[in-house]
Order: sequence, then C-alpha cells, then structure tokens
Amino acid sequence: MADEAFLFSRFIRDIDFPRLYLSPADAETWFSSSDRTPTLVEGFEGSLDPDWQMFGTGIVSFALSTNHATQGTNSLRMNIDMGPWSVMTNPASGVYNFSLDLDWSSFWPDGVLRMDLYIPEMYHPTDNPDGFLKGINRDPRCFIEVAVEGEDSNWRYYSTRTEYAAEHEGWKKLTVGMLYNLEFRLEEIPTSYQAERIRGIKIWFGDAGMLRGPVYVDNITVGRYPFNTWGMVSSNGQFGVAWIQDRQWTNSTTRNARFQMKGFAPGIYNVEWWNSRREDINSANNYNASTGTLYVSDVPDFRKDIAAKIRRVGDIGATVHDVSVGCISQAAWIVRSSSSKVTVTVVNQGTASETFNVVLEDQTDSKVVGTNRVSNLSAGRTTTTTFTWNTTNATLGWHNLKLTAAAVSGETDLADNELTARLKIVAATPPWDSCDRMRRWAPRTDITDALSLAVSTNRATEGDTSFLLSYAAPTGYEAHAEMWFDNVFENWSGKTKLLVDLYPENGSTNVQLQMWTGTNWTWYYSWTKVLTNGCWNSNVTFNLNQAEWGTTNGWGATPADMDRVQQILFKFMDYTNAGIVYMDNIRLAN
Repeated sequence: MADEAFLFSRFIRDIDFPRLYLSPADAETWFSSSDRTPTLVEGFEGSLDPDWQMFGTGIVSFALSTNHATQGTNSLRMNIDMGPWSVMTNPASGVYNFSLDLDWSSFWPDGVLRMDLYIPEMYHPTDNPDGFLKGINRDPRCFIEVAVEGEDSNWRYYSTRTEYAAEHEGWKKLTVGMLYNLEFRLEEIPTSYQAERIRGIKIWFGDAGMLRGPVYVDNITVGRYPFNTWGMVSSNGQFGVAWIQDRQWTNSTTRNARFQMKGFAPGIYNVEWWNSRREDINSANNYNASTGTLYVSDVPDFRKDIAAKIRRVGDIGATVHDVSVGCISQAAWIVRSSSSKVTVTVVNQGTASETFNVVLEDQTDSKVVGTNRVSNLSAGRTTTTTFTWNTTNATLGWHNLKLTAAAVSGETDLADNELTARLKIVAATPPWDSCDRMRRWAPRTDITDALSLAVSTNRATEGDTSFLLSYAAPTGYEAHAEMWFDNVFENWSGKTKLLVDLYPENGSTNVQLQMWTGTNWTWYYSWTKVLTNGCWNSNVTFNLNQAEWGTTNGWGATPADMDRVQQILFKFMDYTNAGIVYMDNIRLAN
C-alpha cells in the first residue's frame, strides 16, 4: 500500500495554515464517458417522495433543502438531536425508503451504491447558524443498509457494517464537512438474483456518539466505478491535493484515465503528478479551470495509485513566470564515492518557457556541490537535472541539502524556489530496509492471525527501530501470522541472499519467506527457518539462488525472474499462543 500520509505531508507544506485549511472536494476519475453514467437512485428534486420515512428518537424532522446539494438544486436535510445512548430510547435513528423496486444486477458484483453526506462545520451564530456545536458532538457514526428480496421471497438486509467491521462493530466514523461518495459495495449482496430485486435503502446514525444539528444527504447513485478518488481543496480555493486508486488494485498499467475536481477559484492550475511508489514527481502540466472545475484528460499512466499536487498559477490568459524545485529523486542514503549522483526534479509552474540555474548546497559541510543549467523548460512541465558530488571526504552521517532554483525575470512567487532535504552518507551499503518506516509493509489480518504491525523502539539490531508484529492465538487449522511488502518492483537478479534479524518474544515460532516474481507473478516459498524465542536470531538467511524453494509444482525450485520481484511476505508459524515478533535489518547480499 502506498504511503498516502507521507506524500500528503509533503504536499501541504505550501498551505499557510494560520489562515487556510483543507476541506474534502468533489473529485472523480474515469476512463470514458460510458464509465460516468451511473443510475441516479435519488436526487431529492421536485417534491419529497412520501416513501421516505424517518425512524428512531434521534431524528426530529427531515425535509428538502436548497443547501449543500451536490446534484441538482435540492438535498435532503435531516435534523438530528441525539444525546448519549444511555438516556435515549430507541437511539439509532435515520431515514429509509422501503418501497423501491430496482434492478442493480448489471452493476453487480463490482459496482457500488454511492451518496454524498454533509455535516456543517462548527456553529457560528451569524455565519453558520446551522453548524454543529463544538464540544457537543462526539464520535458521530453511521452505516448504510440495503434491503433485497431473496430467492425464498423473504427480505434480506446487507450493510456497510461488514466492510467496516473492525471499526466499532461496523459503524463508520463521520467528520464535519462534505463526505463525498460514501458507499456500499454491491459485492455484499451474495447473488445476482437478489441484486435484481432491490427493495429499500436505510441510512442509520448513532451508535456511541452524540450528534446534534442538521445532516444533508444527496446524489444517491449506483454504478460501476473503476477508481477510488479522494480530493481536498484549500479554503481559498487555490491549492489542492488528490489521490487516485485503481479500485481493482491490480498490477496492470492504467492508461487513458481522466480526472476532474471541483471547488477551485477560476484560473490556471499547475498539476504535479507524483509516483506513489518512488515518492517523486512523475510529470506536470498546466490546465485552465475557468469555472472552478479542474479537468485533466491526460492523467499519466500509473499502477495501482497516483497522487496529484495542485496549485493556482494565475488568471486565465495571464503571463506568469514561476519556477520551483519539486523534489529530490534520490534514496535516503548514498555510499561515499568520487561521483555520487543526486537527481533533482524542477517544475515550470508558469505560462512561459524558462531558462534558469539550479544550485545544490551541502549545508552540513558548508559546500556548494554544483550549479546546473536548465534550458527552455516548457510552461507547466518538469525536467530532471543530475548533480555529480564527490563525497569521498564528506562527513559520515546525515547531511542537510539545500536546492535553489534561481528566480526568473518577472517571478514573484519565490517560496518554492528553495527545497531542503536530508541525505545520509554511509561508508558501506545500508540494509534494504532499516525497519524505521512502514512504507508498503502491512499485516495480513484477513486470513491469518496477524493483528497489527508497527514501528517500535523497544528492540533493534540496526539503528534504533524495528518492526513489531502482533498476532493472536491460532484460530484456524494452521497457526500462521503474515506481513507483506506490496509493490516491490525491483531487480534482484544480482542478489544471492536475503538476511533478516528476528526476535520472537514468546512462543515457539518458525518463519518462511514467500515471493512473487515475473510478469506472471510466479509464487515461491522458502524452506522453513527455525527460530529461538526470547532472543535475537541474527542473520536468518534465505538463499535466493539455490534450489531451496517450493512452487505450485512442488519443492526443489530456484527462484526465476528475479529481475522483477513483485511482492514479498514473511510467514510466522507453529506458535500456540498469542505473541509478538520483532524484525530488523533486512538486507540483500550479492
């Protein structure tokens, strides 16, 4: 899984937080016009359908409203007054329509039911009298329920509580502001027969929290959406961030996607597309948003997900001169060398071609590494420039680097002409993973006993952190807890071993390494390694070039296609009780 939080933390440095904040935006991604034709289930236009009813003591009234509509001119306003459950009778409350007769089988099983939900921001007596009282609303939650007619003619009910089962028994936590595309997955409906006989929709509010104030719902649709898209826009409408994820989460390349995001101030916008696996800029371009809606017809090709950093350049038609330093496309470390390479991405955020200098300084050793010339960079576009740095005598350890793009004639926005970064100079190659950041590691909690995975400072063999995997007592026929690293996408053809340090704190635990390689994702699993509990098992070794691996065809295989390692997984086995295991210092050896 990509590290969304890490990337977004880099994006929002351009936000002036004392004056601005980010709010959810209406963002959408699709392949073609046919992908954008979902069925409108309810738009709350005209008069309110009398089949919509309210239930529970926590909802006072509901009616059509002209406020906060995301489709058409009306929305449904629900006036909620829910105190603590302990003092309420029949506290779970909401609205429903159980008089539907709809066929969703053409969207089943990979389609979704979507709706937009809005909780007004904090109460203000003049500016926002319908807002929520700060300190009164605590932990508001909801879920969506769909009623169908089953094969035996009896009604059955399916809800989002299954998808969010790990979150307070399925009640999804809500936040103030607009929550676009709150959705129910049609795969929760078990058969096409039932998906063809939709009888009702019910929206629940409540659970353990308190909720007092209006809640708006609109634009209830059902369709087949190829992407999950999240977007946020700054309060002045001049800055945004977005994340696009392939809903199928496949390894195939996504091409020809289109993207749209609303809520901006009219103007020209520069969009930087970031590679979520490398955490650097893929490409950039300028786009006009004359009505405040940003439309991109040429989203770069991507696998699984891609991120966007969006900022206003100026008024449409204006000539704007604006260059910036985007990022350093560089690992967190380099080995001492007479010709170390540092690659930098620069962006022309303006509307005219520009030529300018870029300077790299090593502030730790008080040294100018070099000055590179960038010539004729087109408007809205990016390019890379590479510095050669003699680090033979550089101080070992962390170095603070400063990159400066010289201001071009007429440039007034100089805040992003400088970028600082940290890079570690080492005497020898460090581990493949120092276990100091999650990156794309995750516990496999769905079909194994794994409970959680975190970075810990309790124990370490390299640096001062390690991974801590917690697992429950065995619940199935086999005791196994797994953690995996998705999207490796690396060439290990010259590597002969993978080594790791492991500390099982309690219980007898063995470990196995599994890999998926090549374009066909061939699966390999290693011989089991026996671990001693209560101490570090250093240098647990998996030979990558020996016939010590199993496949679907049996044992005795040597991993092939190591030039394209897709995914790795550690499987811990043979424990009898709940426990934890630490992992550190993952290395690849030649």
